[in-house]
Amino acid sequence: CETCGAGTWNNLSGANDSASCQSCSLGRWSDTLAAASETSCRLCTQGRFNDLKGASSEDACRPCTPGRWWQGDLGASASTACQPCPAGRYQPAFAQVGASHCLPCAPGNFSATAAAGCKQCPLGRYAAALGESSCRFCEDGWSRVPGAISAAMCKHCGAECAAGANVTIMLEIEDLDCSNLT
Repeated sequence: CETCGAGTWNNLSGANDSASCQSCSLGRWSDTLAAASETSCRLCTQGRFNDLKGASSEDACRPCTPGRWWQGDLGASASTACQPCPAGRYQPAFAQVGASHCLPCAPGNFSATAAAGCKQCPLGRYAAALGESSCRFCEDGWSRVPGAISAAMCKHCGAECAAGANVTIMLEIEDLDCSNLT
């Protein structure tokens, strides 16, 4: 007489082989041996999904990845339960529940859809508001620093510079002491 292994169950009395065992359905898992009903198959928790039948461990319930948030019922069976954060917002953690976990990018930063973090606006561009999905070109030249938060931070460089022109900045380092480096 064989019993059903983890991830399976059998409610037929007198069944004596593993072929009569039923797999836990998608979105569920069970570590119980010789389970007699499907109720032994537990639902994946919020923020997690399982797209495999017969899962024998809660580890089979995979989390929504950073940049995405979970929406739906317990026992999600597909990654489609993980919704992407909209452009201009980010979400840095795993298994987050609810769109409120998608945070707006700070001024001077931007993000695409499903971002785990925001990127700083490059030289020559700025983002003035919270939640920007892209950076605007400076009208008259280049920004003084990456991550500019307003057009006022754009420095006019004269008629020879077109909007968004690249500007090379050279730094000179003197008296660099490398004796403590290993």
